[in-house]
Order: sequence, then C-alpha cells, then structure tokens
Amino acid sequence: TLVHRGDAVLNGFDGDVRKALGTELAKVPNLSLKLGTEIVKVEKKKNGFIVHTTGGEKIPCDLVLAATGREPNTAGLGLE
Repeated sequence: TLVHRGDAVLNGFDGDVRKALGTELAKVPNLSLKLGTEIVKVEKKKNGFIVHTTGGEKIPCDLVLAATGREPNTAGLGLE
C-alpha cells in the first residue's frame, strides 16, 4: 500500500509523467494506491504495524517507510 497526501504521485514532476506513472501503478497486482490521504498514527503490534489514516482506515503491514521528499542534485549542469 502506498499512502500519499497529494492528488498524484511525484509532486513537482511533469503532469503527464505523474499521470502515466499513476496509471501504471494502478495496474500492479497487490498494490493499493491511497491518494489524498495522510498517515496520522503508526501503531506497533507484535507481528507488525497498523497504519491509521486521515480517512479512518487501519492498514495492517509488516513494515513502514516514510519518505519526506528529495532535493535534485543538478548544481553545475547549467539548467538555469
């Protein structure tokens, strides 16, 4: 399950790329994409975690990865 607070994946990227990737991710078996959703709490359990979302969902999982964003390494490439 991929929980993302935005309305599409890859904030800051080209809109067509974002739309195409979202379409392709939706085709991946056993992958659930939750857009416009935030995690409000991660609860530790004996055999994993329960992720609580703003929509009231409780998502059981083995692991949780929090990605906070990225900063491009484009210095010196003359992209100004």
